[in-house]
Amino acid sequence: MELKIKIHDKDSIIPEKAGDNEVGYDLTAISFVKKLSPVTFMYDTGISVKPPDGYYTEIIPRSSIVKSGFILANSIGIIDPTYRGTLKIVLHKVDTGKKESNNQLSARPLTVPFTLCQLVVRKMEKVKITVVDSLDDTYRGDGGFGSTNKK
Repeated sequence: MELKIKIHDKDSIIPEKAGDNEVGYDLTAISFVKKLSPVTFMYDTGISVKPPDGYYTEIIPRSSIVKSGFILANSIGIIDPTYRGTLKIVLHKVDTGKKESNNQLSARPLTVPFTLCQLVVRKMEKVKITVVDSLDDTYRGDGGFGSTNKK
């Protein structure tokens, strides 16, 4: 399988895996794009991708993101296989401890380059949605959040 990558900037870093048994390719942000809110920032990786037919890519956080105080703003970034723009990363500072005079949280953008996310290649499943009148009963039924293993 081959993931094609286009380099758009001389500072772009080609994603790499730490080892053959790792799932994600380390994805490096190389430039600050813009501030979306007082605590949310967009960065560019300077690369675009073309996955193999039948596959797509996802941007997900690396475990080391915990140390930064940021989270990936959209939780997981699903990159459609037809998207050819550069991969962007949007990070949200979860707790800065700093408030502006208007009582709003504020944060500073991270210094680039940094590697807090990873790129994962996934198989795309084609699913047909069918509307039905009822679904089969299960032991869980309509038990929602926190209901697993509770009777």
